[in-house]
Amino acid sequence: MSCKFQTAYSGSIENVFKIALNELSAWHGQFDGDINGGSFSVNALGSSFQGKFFVKQNFIEWEISKKPFYIPCTIIENFVKTYVN
Repeated sequence: MSCKFQTAYSGSIENVFKIALNELSAWHGQFDGDINGGSFSVNALGSSFQGKFFVKQNFIEWEISKKPFYIPCTIIENFVKTYVN
């Protein structure tokens, strides 16, 4: 089951992008793309998370294509929002 959600961002997308890359690096994640969108994967909590993101005007559109079944989409969305807002 995939998760799809949007997060608004404040400030510059460059800062949000920098924070995201730092977090992925800290978790030894993979990233393919640029500041406008891309795909990512990271291993955490003993499982793999994979997804894509697309930057729109004032928000980022997320699609998590792989996640542990026991972690609800709302938990992932709230986690992402703590870094984006």
